[in-house]
Amino acid sequence: MIRLISALILGLSLLASGVACAQEDPVLTVDGAIGKGPSMAFTMAQLDALTQTEIKTKTPWHDGVHVFTGPKLRLVLDTVEAKGSNITAHALNDYSADLPVEDADKYGVILATRMDGELLPVRDKGPIFIIYPYDSDPVLQHDVYYTRSVWQIDKLTLK
Repeated sequence: MIRLISALILGLSLLASGVACAQEDPVLTVDGAIGKGPSMAFTMAQLDALTQTEIKTKTPWHDGVHVFTGPKLRLVLDTVEAKGSNITAHALNDYSADLPVEDADKYGVILATRMDGELLPVRDKGPIFIIYPYDSDPVLQHDVYYTRSVWQIDKLTLK
């Protein structure tokens, strides 16, 4: 029931943002140096089925502290049997940035699909947003990590 409600909310959010998609359309593709085929696609329901992690933090893009929720990047990398040491995160608007795989373990990075319990719509950095726990370490409050925090992610490429 929760998955159905989540899928309906995602569909409504995407429609409201001007992006139409079917309930089972992939929202994330992972390719490159992975063990599970040349690529692996995830629907929102599949991402939601993974263990969810919360990060409560301020960001440079929002006012105040917010709770971001989604699967740990490490969990997604393990699911696809990642073999690379670097990731290129691609966004829907063709922006991309590189981040080292080691950030997944060192900082507990998540692929946030929700902010304060609500799905992230495309018009507000969704459907997937790389979130570091910025408030946990002053080192993370730097442009190096902010540029790695790609939003509107649709693909991760392992190298």
